[in-house]
Amino acid sequence: VSGSVSIRVRGHHGFRRVASFAPGVVVGEMGLLDGGPRSADAVADDHAVVYKLSSENFETIRREHPYLAAKILFNLGVEMATRLRYTTKELQSAEGA
Repeated sequence: VSGSVSIRVRGHHGFRRVASFAPGVVVGEMGLLDGGPRSADAVADDHAVVYKLSSENFETIRREHPYLAAKILFNLGVEMATRLRYTTKELQSAEGA
């Protein structure tokens, strides 16, 4: 809703920031979808206000409002596809450098 969030991954020499997101961007979607452990940490860069959708709450939405759950899943899929395309372009650029 407000503030910015950095995504950090642990490497051989500590943490490295790999992305920074402004308000309105979804983070943590992989854990919601597959229930697996986090692949990175999301850390507020400053004061931030965020909304959290827990797995339990999403399951309630899925049962009680299946159309809304389908829209959420579709939007998460679009977001993940967009990020994968960006990552692919970055990898292709790195190969050409």
